[in-house]
Amino acid sequence: MPAAHRTCRRQAFTLIELLVVIAIIAAMIGFLLPALQKVREAANRISCQNNLKQIGLALHNYHDANGQLPPANVQTCPANTPNGSSAGCHYSKGLFVEILPFIEQGALKALYKPTAWTDEDHANDFFNQQFIKTYQCPSDDRATQLMATMGPWTLAPRGGDGGGVGVYNYRYMASSYKGMSGMGNPSSTNTWGGFWDEAFDNPLTTGSAAGYNKNGRGIFHTTGYTGLNPETLTTITDGTSNTLMVGERHIKVGGNEQWVRRGPFWADSFNLYVTSGTYLGINNLYMSPDYEACQAAQTSNYCKYGWGSFHSGGIQFVYADGHVTIVQSTIDQTVFAALGTLSGGEFQGNQ
Repeated sequence: MPAAHRTCRRQAFTLIELLVVIAIIAAMIGFLLPALQKVREAANRISCQNNLKQIGLALHNYHDANGQLPPANVQTCPANTPNGSSAGCHYSKGLFVEILPFIEQGALKALYKPTAWTDEDHANDFFNQQFIKTYQCPSDDRATQLMATMGPWTLAPRGGDGGGVGVYNYRYMASSYKGMSGMGNPSSTNTWGGFWDEAFDNPLTTGSAAGYNKNGRGIFHTTGYTGLNPETLTTITDGTSNTLMVGERHIKVGGNEQWVRRGPFWADSFNLYVTSGTYLGINNLYMSPDYEACQAAQTSNYCKYGWGSFHSGGIQFVYADGHVTIVQSTIDQTVFAALGTLSGGEFQGNQ
């Protein structure tokens, strides 16, 4: 008789074997996920660094074309406007608006209407709501949003409350960066990027930024009615490699809507949406993306003119010579203030 043929049937995984395989896969994912997150954040940080390099290059090209750097903004007011008043004052030509042609956005810049009340006129609605990749850091979730209530919280010309849904209907695309306005007044919180009489009032008072330190201005400050002119590279007597130009201002999303709306908007030329500053003798929390923690620890005005980044290690800045580096959020405020002025004559030391 022929030998009987045996057939071998492959057995399926047992439940225990299947669970072991699943556990191994889960463990591998657990090991790999943090590494992938680190790689992603490193890529985001490099992308953000490149944005700042492009902004720095654009500022230098603007200077070459115009013989000066752009202002933080231009504020025009009726003749004889007294201290404490901004009635009839007009903000326009913000820093990030002016350099658009130098980041290959000349066609968009051509749509800008500087004669309009840029914070209170719908003539620039389309312009204000455009996404500009160079102005958005990938690590900053807020900066990629144009939400139903994403307009700036306060209005020109004097900072009236913007309110909530249905009250404030001027929409702006959020962004990630601000210009350095210089040393603010720690008592009044007024900065060189604020209202004309907060920056350089007439007559000069102890409450203004100039009244606190006449040599404390940074590269980007309000111009126009203050009598201040835009800066040039030659006015940066502290040295271009020692002077901050533009840095990151990220704000954690979620929580109070007002906090999210205190961050930068590239097309808004009004005060705190285009510049931040430095302060002596205050808590470093104004250099954190956690606006809630900042305003819980001190006067919220410091937070409005603050900095912050989601990158580990600190906040990225582009200096006046075009190099980009990280400034630690724990930096000594005396050193940070020295880096923020353009002609203060301070010794900056190590960061």
